[in-house]
Amino acid sequence: MKRSKEKNEEKRPLSCPFCGAPQRMSVPPGTIQINCEYCGGVILIPPWLGGKTLRCDHHPERLAIGICNDCGRSFCPECLRIYHLKTRDTETTLYLDTACLRKRHAGKASETIGAGILLLVFGVFSALVSVAVGILAIISAVAIIAYAFRRSREMPTESTVDEVLMERARIEADPALKERVNAEEVYNDLLGQYASRWGPRTGTELLREEIKGHLRQGASFAQAVKRIQARKRI
Repeated sequence: MKRSKEKNEEKRPLSCPFCGAPQRMSVPPGTIQINCEYCGGVILIPPWLGGKTLRCDHHPERLAIGICNDCGRSFCPECLRIYHLKTRDTETTLYLDTACLRKRHAGKASETIGAGILLLVFGVFSALVSVAVGILAIISAVAIIAYAFRRSREMPTESTVDEVLMERARIEADPALKERVNAEEVYNDLLGQYASRWGPRTGTELLREEIKGHLRQGASFAQAVKRIQARKRI
């Protein structure tokens, strides 16, 4: 019975626990972790593919599925939260445990508090020239500092990986919410279309970028390929 289970596990493809995308890269012997080529999450290689059995740093009784992008420790789906990092030029998804996520929020709050202090100093000096302008600047500065301080003390509201996975499972189980679709077959069909039009290398990269765009909007890998397929049909 045990041997049969091990054989089934050996045949099981490696999928990203965060976005559900199948991983087609070869895993060298001794590899402990890889990055998902779509969502960028750090995936722990399961024991049936030669990886180690790692436990969650917060819940030793649970298996870890991935690594926090900031501290590098391993966590279960209940501990990892999904954080969408936006900059002026790029947008990426990070998977962080609650402590690291709070540090990022605290860092943002500190920047806002710093700006509020500068505005407060400006208000004090402005009051020497114009009382009305100075008072307005001081009131605005106090409001900004108070808001930033309150935000720094709040618990993160970002969804955990566990919550996202449960929601996807609910959708998968409800035929009224989702039409049955084999994501792997849909992907291969789309890849064939892209490769025939733009060539294997360029076509693969273009399809990957389209899928990434949908993943950044909160879709799973299966939902992403289905949306692209629907658009192609139109």
